[in-house]
Amino acid sequence: MNIDRFSVLMMLTVLPGCGGCGGEPLPEDDALPAETRLIRASMALRGIRPEVDELRLVMYDDAAMDDIVSDWLNDPEFGETIRDMHAEQLRLRSDLHERMLPVGAMQYSSIYAIHEAISEGPLALVEDIVVSGAPYTDIVTSPTLRVNAVGAEIWGAPYDEDGETWQPFTPEDGRPPWGILSDGALWIRHVSNGNNYQRARANMVADALLCADFHTRDIPLGDDIDLSDDAAVAEAVNNNPACVSCHQSLDPLGGFLWGYINTLQANQVAVVNSEDCIPLSELTSMGNFNQVSQAAMCYPLEPWIGDFTFESEDGEYAIRDAWEPLDLRAPGYFGLGTDQDALGSYIAEDPRFLSCTVQRFYGYLAQTDPESVPLAVQGELLSAFEDAALDARELAKAVVLSDAFAAAPLQTTRPEQYARLVENLTGFRWRTDLDAFDGDASDCQDDGCVGEADLMGSDLVGFRSMAGGMDGYRVTSPTHTDTPTRQLVVARYAAEAAGFAVDSEFSGSPRLLTEVSASTTDEDAIRAQLVLLHLRILGEDVAAGSDAISETYALFEAGLAGGGDAASGWRVVLSALLQSPEVLFY
Repeated sequence: MNIDRFSVLMMLTVLPGCGGCGGEPLPEDDALPAETRLIRASMALRGIRPEVDELRLVMYDDAAMDDIVSDWLNDPEFGETIRDMHAEQLRLRSDLHERMLPVGAMQYSSIYAIHEAISEGPLALVEDIVVSGAPYTDIVTSPTLRVNAVGAEIWGAPYDEDGETWQPFTPEDGRPPWGILSDGALWIRHVSNGNNYQRARANMVADALLCADFHTRDIPLGDDIDLSDDAAVAEAVNNNPACVSCHQSLDPLGGFLWGYINTLQANQVAVVNSEDCIPLSELTSMGNFNQVSQAAMCYPLEPWIGDFTFESEDGEYAIRDAWEPLDLRAPGYFGLGTDQDALGSYIAEDPRFLSCTVQRFYGYLAQTDPESVPLAVQGELLSAFEDAALDARELAKAVVLSDAFAAAPLQTTRPEQYARLVENLTGFRWRTDLDAFDGDASDCQDDGCVGEADLMGSDLVGFRSMAGGMDGYRVTSPTHTDTPTRQLVVARYAAEAAGFAVDSEFSGSPRLLTEVSASTTDEDAIRAQLVLLHLRILGEDVAAGSDAISETYALFEAGLAGGGDAASGWRVVLSALLQSPEVLFY
């Protein structure tokens, strides 16, 4: 029997019976069993299933859940979830957008290694702050950033080859201590083109950190403004009441960001680094904007150019003050402060920052719109957050233990969660390694030199968006319902994982098949093993003679008959279990 085809057929057969899939409310007449709540909490916080002993413990003592969840907050998978959450919030990880090529000083790297080093830096900082229990406000006030080995080359940071993968470094180029907002990676993703004058960046800050997206404001515009005329637009944002209502707050917020280069575009970086470039640190004077911009694009990249000065008709200005000769509004944080170095502190002290954090944590973990979180739930979670001295671990715990979370609609396993779940169960991770660099930079222009990529964490060479994820640029929100492409991706993933797992299980490294050997065909032994698989993978405690076990045993028999050995039977069983509704929804 063809396992891939069988997996797809199984998926299409069982999904119609998946009550609650796609966001339908869970039944309200009965409380969820403790083991079901534990699975939901584990999947939300870590993306993996609880251990068998944890499930059995809460079946007999649901009060044990509190301690179990607390222990999970120390697991590396929780840190990965924090990264995933903030990648969605900040719309990073967009590997279809501005892929830096391995040219110049980076010629011995790869597209994916460079992409990961850039996009994961701010996320690694947030992860470190959260898992350490430090106040969450540190994400916008920390003077240190994070780099891995490749990132150290990209940004010109010190790096200890014998140290941790992600290491702290403190920039010494004069940029303000704004935590993630000081990381050049954020401003590669979020640019300020043409006459945008930092407004798009300012709105990203307001949206991601304050839940105050200017785009959601209902501003009626008349037909008397020629939006193609820069002068007319400039006149309107200063004098038209409808325009002023937004721009009197938006433009001053953007005023803080002028010190960062407007764009760090991959094609420009490639051109600059394919020639002899002069690093920004070696420039003794500005000359002109173009010269500084090119120098900033010379590896190591230098996104902060704020302290360089330029001449205008009105005198000499630092680039961070370029708003002034352009007759734009001065930097100001919603009327509360104007110190250009203090943006991070202003955000940290803004009550909207904490309330937005609560909304975003609940929204992500419960897969719901942050704006739709009930005020009563927000209030309870905010109190828990503040009582814990802004320890975001305690906020996450409060979310998954709340009654509101337990009553939330059935959730969909995200691509990142599915990859962690499968790796935790089987040791398998779906990766590929494409087009290693051979010394000719021109080979990289057409998506060459990709390097090693996680297929559930990439859209350039993988299937993240097809599986319901987002890339943060073309697909800016995840899909929390089932789709045909998701079914096909999962079917293939499950088949690959099943084949890998069976080979590993019977070569001396058992994780799942602990009660059988490669030659075991005795029905009682097979059923006993299936009972453990149902508990470990599906989270259901069923008897060896139950209908559920009999149905799975029939799959084993079919695989045995088709392949001629027990290993074939177990490949079919594991492939089917890894794409069952109990795994794909929780």
